[in-house]
Amino acid sequence: MSKKYYIANWKMNPDTLREARALALSVARGVKGVKGAEVVICPSFVFLGEIGAAPFIKIGAQDCFWEKKGAYTGEVSPIQLRALGCSYVILGHSERRQYLGETAEQVKAKIRMALVAGLRPVVCVGEEKKGSHVQLGTRLKQLIKGLDRKDAQRLLVVYEPVWAISTTKGGREAEASDLAGPVREIRRVLRALFGSRPVPVLYGGSVEPDNVADFMGIQGIDGVLVGGASLKASEFSALVRKGQGR
Repeated sequence: MSKKYYIANWKMNPDTLREARALALSVARGVKGVKGAEVVICPSFVFLGEIGAAPFIKIGAQDCFWEKKGAYTGEVSPIQLRALGCSYVILGHSERRQYLGETAEQVKAKIRMALVAGLRPVVCVGEEKKGSHVQLGTRLKQLIKGLDRKDAQRLLVVYEPVWAISTTKGGREAEASDLAGPVREIRRVLRALFGSRPVPVLYGGSVEPDNVADFMGIQGIDGVLVGGASLKASEFSALVRKGQGR
C-alpha cells in the first residue's frame, strides 16, 4: 500500500502549551501502529519547538515567509522551521487569501523558499464556486509552474474548495462525488508540468471520521487535510484509522 497523508491543521488552537503538548501526545498514542500513514500535525508557530519530539507523527507549520532571513518583523523563515524539526509547511490556505490578501505570487515565492529549506510544501488550491475546474487549473499553474521536476517529488497539493469549508459563509459539506472532476483537473495539470513524477493529491474541507473513508476511496486522492476534527485526539486518531481501513 502506498503512503497516505493525514495532515492536522490546528489553526489558532489550542490556547496553551500544556493543551497543545497533551493533544499531540494523545494523537501519537492513538495512531501508533497504523501502517502506511504519514501523520502530520501543524500547530501554531509558538508550539512547534515543544511538539517536535512527539513519536509517530511529523511536524509541519501553517505558513512561512519567502526569504531565508532579514528585517521582516513578525515573519518566520523556513530555515528556522526546519531547525525546529518541521518537515512540512502549509502554503496558500484559503483563509490566508481571504483574511490577509495573500497573492499567488507570494505563495509561489514561499513554495520555492520552502523547497530550498528542505521542507515539503503542502500547497492548497481551490475554487469559490462548485464546478469551476478551469479556474482551479489556472490557479494551480500560477503556483507551481516553473518548478524543477525533481522538486515535484517533494510537493503535496491539497484540493481545498472554498465552497465546502465549514467556516465559509454558506459553505456546504462536499460529497465524494463532487471531487472526481476537480481531482482529475489537478492531476492533468501536474502531468502537463511534471510528467509522471508522483505528486500526492489530498482533499481538505470538513473531513471527519464519518466521511474520511469515502474521500480516501476516490481515485487520485492520497490523503486529507483536517481542520476542526484534528482538535480532539480521539476523533483525529479514529479518522486516521478509518482512512486506512482499520
